[in-house]
Amino acid sequence: MKKNHLVITGASQGLGLAIARKLLSENWKVSMLSRKKVLGIAPRFKKSALWIKTDARLPQNLRRSAKAAVAFGGPINLWINNVGVSGWRPLGKIDEKFWNKMVELS
Repeated sequence: MKKNHLVITGASQGLGLAIARKLLSENWKVSMLSRKKVLGIAPRFKKSALWIKTDARLPQNLRRSAKAAVAFGGPINLWINNVGVSGWRPLGKIDEKFWNKMVELS
């Protein structure tokens, strides 16, 4: 039986964590990339799930993470770039630093 392998960024919470859990329940290997530790993965999935601490803003981190993922789960069948940030400020208070932070990962 072929093993499918997912790599997903932004996997520590929200949609990323939900996708990881769903595919783990369907017998996928899942490599979860995030800056924060991924919690809430059932112990029965311990052999099928790998958390890789990484900052997806840096290409060299993604290359390193991809190598670690392949070493763990074999060829990658699906890669989901789920990482993103959001914030809110009144229009007149949006500066370049704030703007860059919002679009850098999204």
